[in-house]
Amino acid sequence: MNTREKGNLTETIACDFLSSQGYTIIERNYLRRWGELDVVAKKDNALHFIEVKSDFRVHQNDGYRAEEQVHALKQRRLRRVISTYLVERKYGLDHPFVFDLIIVSFGKQGSNIEKFNIEMQENIII
Repeated sequence: MNTREKGNLTETIACDFLSSQGYTIIERNYLRRWGELDVVAKKDNALHFIEVKSDFRVHQNDGYRAEEQVHALKQRRLRRVISTYLVERKYGLDHPFVFDLIIVSFGKQGSNIEKFNIEMQENIII
């Protein structure tokens, strides 16, 4: 499975999870030159911009954390692309929104894509 296929699988799992939690998926893979929004969803009148990370590691006790991939440069790009989305889709910069992170971890050996764990970190300040 290549990187794009892993990303698509992980985002599909995340969207299914979000739908089961009462979110309405508005858009996937909103892409601009300066960044991408993996998932845009809506719940309780607020927009949720959701970064989706996958963890396919063979060994999961090495101290690595998928959320560490949302570093300062990534956060700066996310702020810019979120602002662009709000203006372009005519929500306005004052529309209520939050930034969330979903991490999908696949089995301890990383080979069984049918077994996974979902962790959602909500309302992260970026």
